[in-house]
Amino acid sequence: MLYNDTVKIVENKDLRLSNVLKLKSLAHSVASIFGPCGLTKLVLKTKDEYFVTQKGHKIATTFTNKTPIVNILKRLMATQHTNCGDGTKTVLLLIGLMLEKANKLVEEGISPQIINKGYFLALNKCLEIIENNQIALNGKNEDCLIKIIECTLTNKYSIHVKDYFINLLKSLNENNESMVSVLSEHDFHDYYFRKVAGNGLLDSELLHGFIIYKNKPNSIMPDRILNPNILLIQKSIDYFIKENHSMFLESSVESTQDHHKLVGFEEDYYKKLSESIKNKGIDVIFCQKRVNEEFLNSCSKLGMIVLDSVGEKEIKTLSMMLHIGPISSINEISENDVGIADIAEFKKFAKDEMLIIRKRKANTLTFLLRGGTKHVLDEFHESLETAIRVGYNTLKSMKVLPGGGAIELQCSQQLQLYANNFADKLQLVILEYAKVFESLIGYIIVNSGEDPLTIIPNLKKFHSQKKNNYGYDVKAKSIVNVIDNGTLDDYFTKVHAIKIATEMACQINRIDRLVMVHDRKLYEELEQQGKQQKMEKRNEDIRQYFKKNEEDFRM
Repeated sequence: MLYNDTVKIVENKDLRLSNVLKLKSLAHSVASIFGPCGLTKLVLKTKDEYFVTQKGHKIATTFTNKTPIVNILKRLMATQHTNCGDGTKTVLLLIGLMLEKANKLVEEGISPQIINKGYFLALNKCLEIIENNQIALNGKNEDCLIKIIECTLTNKYSIHVKDYFINLLKSLNENNESMVSVLSEHDFHDYYFRKVAGNGLLDSELLHGFIIYKNKPNSIMPDRILNPNILLIQKSIDYFIKENHSMFLESSVESTQDHHKLVGFEEDYYKKLSESIKNKGIDVIFCQKRVNEEFLNSCSKLGMIVLDSVGEKEIKTLSMMLHIGPISSINEISENDVGIADIAEFKKFAKDEMLIIRKRKANTLTFLLRGGTKHVLDEFHESLETAIRVGYNTLKSMKVLPGGGAIELQCSQQLQLYANNFADKLQLVILEYAKVFESLIGYIIVNSGEDPLTIIPNLKKFHSQKKNNYGYDVKAKSIVNVIDNGTLDDYFTKVHAIKIATEMACQINRIDRLVMVHDRKLYEELEQQGKQQKMEKRNEDIRQYFKKNEEDFRM
């Protein structure tokens, strides 16, 4: 017996159909939010917790089905988001369509092995088609970098909001250099986002510097310091904390007089310590651990800003921005331990107070986002972050693709011609693979409020006349030259999505049996019994062997 009573087996046709129906249902859940005119989803997690999103990977986290195929898909979408920041809905739709086509082919008598071979042939040809249609960035078309960021934000927000944030990015170009050169000075991970509810999106700012969510500890601490010298400290500034070996002191308090002496000593000690640090030119201290309140008050009276319990990530960010490292002992401060900024100031927005550290031409950039509610800010944050991530993907590949469904139609039409090179069942497989890309164009058109049965045939006429850069403009509701129009797709995101979707579809297509343990406790009991039975059988075999060869052993 291959499996015991605790195992349930789902085989072949039932399993294949189950997988296809699950993935088709999940793909349908994101179909309405696909493309530039896609809608958004309101996701209610609990009674009082909800969010609004258009991101595929966030919607995938709400999938309640716990079957292996759904978990595999969620991990794949997470991979797409981690590597590209966009394209998660494309991955889900591609897999759903590919498996639907594969199931149809299986029902027609074509084996999964042939389907997978055809899919991989089609994938390689598809990548070749994309490579032949890509547009390389150079000195003449560097504006494509900004245009592709614009395209990622298009129609998700008003034209005024989009233009405002594009102008914020353009403001980084202070010396009239190319945007490729300007953005190359930074990395995607140099961008930080801080959100404050209140006012509108057009009141947002892009700062050269960093923001720390901390209230001003007391009223005597200065609100603002120009050209501050900044010190980063890892250890606590408190002589009663044992981990602080350079400051730690022991004291015994047995009477009121002892207590008064201790208080007096404490005031005098921290006053001298703060004065010695101020004499070294330090204006701002960020401490990762606890700071004694007496020391904090002494520093405030001397016109210094001191914040304690600053997060480890924030200390690392400040360290990179100021080009200094955090120190362990406050008694050993050198010139190399001190960083310089342009300004450090506390700002209050409604109930929120924060410290803003500005430094001109710093690698660290922070978007201070304003908006009506937390949900508006969260949605815009993810959209803006995606747009910037796509821009940096383009910066790495230095390639863009024609958008508006132009590249998808090229893949579909040229794959259909490529299929004619095969006279057997592979031709049918490649033709079905080609139809997947045409379906993607259909989703874009439907979500823009038009009829794909009218638009797609007209688009094919342009491509049949070798006008390969023509696609559908969802704003103008017409077919245009998308390169001239500035409707572009990210090369890296598109290629990555097609690759991982095809590979995953082929893997799922090969699955012919699902083995499930439906009673884990009973399974472990039976497994343990099986081990005991094997051990007893082995011992019996040994006894029989010695009994049979007893005379030989006596000799």
